[in-house]
Amino acid sequence: MRNLFLYLNGEILPERDARVSVFDRGFLYGDGLFETLKGVRGRALMLEEHLARLRRSCACLQLPYPDSVDWETVIAALFEANNLTGEPAVVKIVLTRGVIEGRGLPWTDSPTLVIYIRPHSELPPEDYVRGMSVTVFPGSRGGPLAPHKTLAYLTSLFAREYAIALGFEEALLTDRDGCVLEACGSNLVWIKGNTLYVTPPDQRLPGVTESALRDALAAKGMAVREQSVLPEELEGADAVFLTNSLMGVIPVTRLNDLKLNRPGYIEITARFNRLIFESPGKPNKGLEFPG
Repeated sequence: MRNLFLYLNGEILPERDARVSVFDRGFLYGDGLFETLKGVRGRALMLEEHLARLRRSCACLQLPYPDSVDWETVIAALFEANNLTGEPAVVKIVLTRGVIEGRGLPWTDSPTLVIYIRPHSELPPEDYVRGMSVTVFPGSRGGPLAPHKTLAYLTSLFAREYAIALGFEEALLTDRDGCVLEACGSNLVWIKGNTLYVTPPDQRLPGVTESALRDALAAKGMAVREQSVLPEELEGADAVFLTNSLMGVIPVTRLNDLKLNRPGYIEITARFNRLIFESPGKPNKGLEFPG
């Protein structure tokens, strides 16, 4: 296993030399935020959009946003240090409240910031043809922290394990009324006619890739609507997809016993991925998807 270099509180150092206190509130309470980005050819895709989401969450949770960090320079240096400029990679940003005592969400002048990069195994093209199988996790999601990517991620991990144990690849998370909010690590979108539908954003994480897809399709003249949906109502969709930063847009072809692989979904998947990953001005041309 290669010895990776990471960024910790202003310094790039070998992974083996990195130290975070056991009293860090991120470790003790999950008091922190993270962002996961796709790395291609030495750059993190949609970096500005991820940082904007991080900044919004910092303001809500009274965490100091690291304004002094030159994000592009640091990430480029990590790609170089880890010899990953020519490989697909995962870029992870982790920000915690650091070591500080106090009740509630005490303000800190010394948060912990970690940025690391690891090699990433891309999904094979056939996965975008086969699609994903999903089930519904039997528990409600939502609440005031749902729109933030916090370190308290155990519910999502537990829901995914539930799905895997039943032979599915992913789980849909619902609100108290049984309407779908999102999946464990991705957002749900679906199309019907010339309209892209997304779930209402107030009780789930607003996805960066989902937002990029919405903007790209709206620019092409496609209608975009927010709408609550029960799992069984997805049977009436022309195509159903999950979106996140690492896999892009991938079709959902089975929901429990419902088959959702409608005619044309393979071509739609490829078109959606090209729209968000091959937009003019983005350093991400050359990614290939079937179709």
